Amino acid sequence: MTLVLMSALLVAAQTASPPARDMASPRSQEKRSRPSADEPVAAEFSPKRSAAQIDAAALKWTQLGAGHAPGDYARSAPAQCDLERLRAYLRKTPPPDMHHQTMLLWAATRLDGLMDSDQKAATVRSLRALQRADGGWCLPSLGQWKRRNGQPNDPGSPSDGYATGLIVFVLREAGVPATDPAIQRRIAWLKSHQRVSGRWFTWSLNDDEDHYIADAGTCLAVMALCRCASAGEPTLTHATQTALDRASATS
Repeated sequence: MTLVLMSALLVAAQTASPPARDMASPRSQEKRSRPSADEPVAAEFSPKRSAAQIDAAALKWTQLGAGHAPGDYARSAPAQCDLERLRAYLRKTPPPDMHHQTMLLWAATRLDGLMDSDQKAATVRSLRALQRADGGWCLPSLGQWKRRNGQPNDPGSPSDGYATGLIVFVLREAGVPATDPAIQRRIAWLKSHQRVSGRWFTWSLNDDEDHYIADAGTCLAVMALCRCASAGEPTLTHATQTALDRASATS
């Protein structure tokens, strides 16, 4: 979650201003939570995961980090050798689920050779096909994570901030225009589902009590809005200010 959180806070620092108003809440304001390395990130490195699954998770975050590193690091000679090994691995080892596939598409917008144009287009089509009737997406539909009690998560769960924010942001990074009708529906979902607290809710993949994943979901929602909306929009300024406030209060 660290890369997502830092990216969102960098965006927030550039766009935040005092909130113009609180947004209507579709649910009651939730209790304040502490930052946590929550699912799906922590779940990917769980001892319950196979070595291949953990390798895929580590590579996913490595490729994102390399693509976003400052100073044109990815084009440096030391990085090129390791990145070529990463590309070779990915050519023979497909992503295990749509969450990994989405992250790979994100990384492929910054690093050459991770996906060809046909693979990028196929991923965009797959993500569009998973969109819910209300305009959003739900995280359980992107993977096969199990809850602490061993039960599977419901891929038909309500749309949430994490999946909707992630997919809107990645689609925009992949070149889908903000004026695309499907993107507009997704942005409408984000605007109508922001809570009074400023956050977007995402149900925990682990249990029904500690929904720390909502913090990552809020970061992703802010990133999505920044890629689609003007910086002065009330929804965006309220969300970014809330993200900064929460980060300051829990640091």
